[in-house]
Amino acid sequence: MIKRYITEPIINDLKKGHVTALFGARRTEKNTLMNSIIQLLNNKKTLVLNGEDYDVANTLSSLRRETLTNLVSGYDILFIDEAQNIPHVGKSLKLLVDTNPDIFVFMTGSASFDLRGKIGEPLTGRSRFFRLYPFSLSEISSNYMNALQKLPRPLIWFLSSGYSGSQ
Repeated sequence: MIKRYITEPIINDLKKGHVTALFGARRTEKNTLMNSIIQLLNNKKTLVLNGEDYDVANTLSSLRRETLTNLVSGYDILFIDEAQNIPHVGKSLKLLVDTNPDIFVFMTGSASFDLRGKIGEPLTGRSRFFRLYPFSLSEISSNYMNALQKLPRPLIWFLSSGYSGSQ
């Protein structure tokens, strides 16, 4: 697996009572990066949820303090994948971190500016946003010439994987 340059800054940004959000286009490997961060933080008790699951979306869209507190009770970090599918996600996460100041929250979502607005406004001062782009040459190799020589192989894989550019 290629080590993403953004991994260390994200891990360094995780703070109790804050939300760290990772946005990116489809197929930029946001989920893969999230899973690698989970593995690197294996000493923390983590809860991993997917916003595409109806029960998860329903629970996380709750604006009831007790519901959100019960959800994260006993966990150090809450990971939420596909957060763009959760109604009122910004307000819910604000309530969650305000009433559970010892929890770290990390979420991934689409590159939608609308989602950033929904999360950023309620969480002003308690959130940090990162954007994940497709691989950079420096992630393929630290040697520029080596990276240039290796580039055709990932591009062939990428194009043969079914990516159409319209996704």
